[in-house]
Amino acid sequence: DSTCTCGKFQSYKFPCLHALAVCEKLKINPLQYVDDCYSVERYCKTYAATFSPVPEVSAWPEASGVPTLFPPSLRN
Repeated sequence: DSTCTCGKFQSYKFPCLHALAVCEKLKINPLQYVDDCYSVERYCKTYAATFSPVPEVSAWPEASGVPTLFPPSLRN
């Protein structure tokens, strides 16, 4: 069912080392468990759209009403 107790199989949508070991033992092709999102066709579709470059910082509009966020203070 494309799951493993390590969680990597479910997260990354391709066989983890544990799943690869099982596939090897059972003589199963592990490529059948790789998600379609890793296909060349999907890769090409991802980058087929036009991307606009981000303008220079000086061209950014001033933010209004947005609070300034600071990193959390480190307290031990």
